[in-house]
Amino acid sequence: MSEHSIEDASLPSVVKVGCVNFESIPRNKAATLEKRLQVTRDAAHQGCDLVVFPELAINTWGSCESCARLHLPCEWHLAKAQLAHGPSSDAVAAFPRELDIHVIDGFEERDEDDASVLYNSAAMVTPDGLLGTYRKWHLGIPLETDRFTPGSSLPVFETRLGPIGIQIGYDFYCGP
Repeated sequence: MSEHSIEDASLPSVVKVGCVNFESIPRNKAATLEKRLQVTRDAAHQGCDLVVFPELAINTWGSCESCARLHLPCEWHLAKAQLAHGPSSDAVAAFPRELDIHVIDGFEERDEDDASVLYNSAAMVTPDGLLGTYRKWHLGIPLETDRFTPGSSLPVFETRLGPIGIQIGYDFYCGP
């Protein structure tokens, strides 16, 4: 991790952040992606440098009887979750490239090594592509603990806007 001086001339003196109040279109990832693109375009036209979507903005947030019954992610959620580098995330990465904007994007991430493990993740995407993901550390309610595995690291992403760290929901209350 590098340290930046407050007077670091390589960083912008002002960063305009757009925090999006967003609801995905339940169980329709293609329509949700299209809706996200329009919101991101609107934010870029309003001068935003960084657009922050809420947790699970790509996927449907809500209870799942199957996950609750199994105390594990159900087949539907496993099938709909995505890798950090996959078709949906590649589509999301195209927005910042096209609009020269940074995006933090919440999604259900499937583990690359174990397809039965899901994380409540946020991707840090820049105009140059995906920098990485943060996986929520503190799962707050059975809705989360039945479906997700907690993350285990606190990455800080170096961007042209400056260093950016991410927390999701309950992480804010618990801290590392």
